[in-house]
Amino acid sequence: MGIENTLVYIDDEKELLEIFEILNSSLAVNLKIFNDPNEGLDFINSFPDTDKLIVFCDVTMPKMNGVKLKSLIEKEVEFYFVTADPLSNLKDVNKENILSKPLSSETVEEICNKHLSK
Repeated sequence: MGIENTLVYIDDEKELLEIFEILNSSLAVNLKIFNDPNEGLDFINSFPDTDKLIVFCDVTMPKMNGVKLKSLIEKEVEFYFVTADPLSNLKDVNKENILSKPLSSETVEEICNKHLSK
């Protein structure tokens, strides 16, 4: 059996992680949620096939912010910043890769359809 298409969501707000998991449970993907950015980073860096991986990450977290986390990823990966502040001052970031909280299941499904290998 091959590697499953996988969505990673990293956020310090446990409630949003639970909502993400519930809203996207019907997608044909493996969902991995992390409340600790370091655990999420370790998972991403150890994932064997980045064509089958999409990462959603909160911008503002106490242990490590999303920009720092992205800079520590050791390979190219489809990465989306998630923020409660849509006017977030993220320099050098493609605005299409900034999403507003809470993420809708329609947005997540559209991103999956666009990027994940079948």
